[in-house]
Amino acid sequence: MNRRLALVMSAIFLSVAGLAAAETERRNSQPAIHDKLSPETAIEFAWHHHPIMASARAQVAAQHGREVQAALWPRPELGALLIEEDEKTERQLSIYQKLELGGKRSARVSVAAASAFLSETDRADAWRNLRAEIIEAFARLAYVRELVEVTGELERIGEEQAQLAAALLKAGKLSEQVLLKTKQRSALAAAASDNAGKLLKDAERQVLIAMGAPADSPMPGEIDCNRSGSDEALPAFKELLQLAFTNNPAMTASRARVMIADSLHRVARASRWSDVTLTAGYKSISKEEGLDSTATIAGLSMGLPIWDRSQGDIAATRELSLSEKSAQELTMLDVAALVSKLHAEYEGRVRDEKTLAAEVLPIAEKRYALIRNRHDNGKIGKGELLRAQAELEETMLEHARAKLMLAIATAEIEKAALGAAIPGENASDRQ
Repeated sequence: MNRRLALVMSAIFLSVAGLAAAETERRNSQPAIHDKLSPETAIEFAWHHHPIMASARAQVAAQHGREVQAALWPRPELGALLIEEDEKTERQLSIYQKLELGGKRSARVSVAAASAFLSETDRADAWRNLRAEIIEAFARLAYVRELVEVTGELERIGEEQAQLAAALLKAGKLSEQVLLKTKQRSALAAAASDNAGKLLKDAERQVLIAMGAPADSPMPGEIDCNRSGSDEALPAFKELLQLAFTNNPAMTASRARVMIADSLHRVARASRWSDVTLTAGYKSISKEEGLDSTATIAGLSMGLPIWDRSQGDIAATRELSLSEKSAQELTMLDVAALVSKLHAEYEGRVRDEKTLAAEVLPIAEKRYALIRNRHDNGKIGKGELLRAQAELEETMLEHARAKLMLAIATAEIEKAALGAAIPGENASDRQ
């Protein structure tokens, strides 16, 4: 009995130890996250470790493999023949090699190369979207941090206003209705502050999710939301439009589809040519009289150029090519409309942020400073000072919201018009 118990305990111990070792190995195999996280390090992490990019790279590698396969020559064939008759035995060994004429091989390679280019376009599109999501996640985190600070201040101001209202009520200088309203505003400010704290944790986690970090990754020690080069102005509209015609994923995909259609047309035209098969071999004949004979075989065969069955494919692929080129022109119009819309939104966000930063916020700060000075000189009460401080905090929050909307508008127009550089290949993330 003791022996069985010892065996069971040993099995349990080994199972637990195995699970612990597997978990340790899994954690060690996970990519490490920088202790100080920034938009640049997150973007670099996502390029190397995000599952979306791993899948896109695998698709590109698969298409390049098909490109290599398309360039291979037809495989030679080996044939053997044995004929036994009453008076003789015939043996033959031959090798056959098919030769593709009319540019079939190069046309097939061009189809595979165009398909590989389309897969690279899909990868670039996925990278643009992923990079924009990371930038927006950091922008939202920066806004939520401002929200936490402002709502915390508004909660403190609400508490002081409620205390002041209670004191004025006791002194008979305030009605109970005003006190209840003040307490209501204070309770709402406290709830907003509590919600902001919860939003902050979620915003930090959303940054890790956007960059593709493992689900159980610990939070980094510091998250810096400042993005290098974010203060740089975008190019003018005309230049931006030209960049979009080059870099927009819809345009690059359209060019790839035109390349594929043209290559398919080449394949159809090349199929009009018959393939040639070369034959080389050795033949021996043994007779009962003992007289053996040998022969060398060399031959050439090709299909007759009659009953051409490629005209339908040629016409169909020609129309497909024309259709894709027309679709490319429509795509250019769509891209122009998109860039125009996004640029107008971007300019509007720039104006909003500049107005708040250069005009509205300084006025609010100056007004608060004047009211505080009057309060310190005993000319006004504390209630007016608290109201002015609350207005200043709300203006700061409005400015933070404007910065968030500007960051999102910038990321969207970069995704639509600018190329997203691969980390490590360029010092800048903008082409």
